[in-house]
Amino acid sequence: MLARHHAQAGASHPGDRKWCALLDALGQLPADDRIFSVNKAVNAVPYRDDMSNYAVTDHWATPREFLHRGGDCEDFAITKYLALLHSGSPEDRLRIILARRPGRPGTHAVAAVQRKAEWYVLDSLNAEPLPLETRADLRPVYSISGSSRWIHTASQT
Repeated sequence: MLARHHAQAGASHPGDRKWCALLDALGQLPADDRIFSVNKAVNAVPYRDDMSNYAVTDHWATPREFLHRGGDCEDFAITKYLALLHSGSPEDRLRIILARRPGRPGTHAVAAVQRKAEWYVLDSLNAEPLPLETRADLRPVYSISGSSRWIHTASQT
């Protein structure tokens, strides 16, 4: 996905205008405002599952593909992550988290950003970014950034 994202940067793509407009708008904002703005802007894009969008069971879309065609949860998360990264948020404060949601099949992808000492979740299912510690509906399995990955383990109580 990242290779396609970088290749699309030098070529004409139907999602270019929307991607550039999003980055321009975010670049004008203070860091904390960027978090709320990217969540709102990206959540306005229609949800479309990969089978109806690409005729495959799993496709991680680039932001340009996603902004042009819509997408599923990992596409929302990727676009938020890369939009924050490209608009000045430090990579070490950004993650894509794949989590289980108790009572639901499969995994759910969200973007996360660290504000001070707290991680906030930018979710396609929530209008506002929320602290990760308040998201009892998410059980992180693993998370990734551009240069690292983490495996999450269940806490022992």
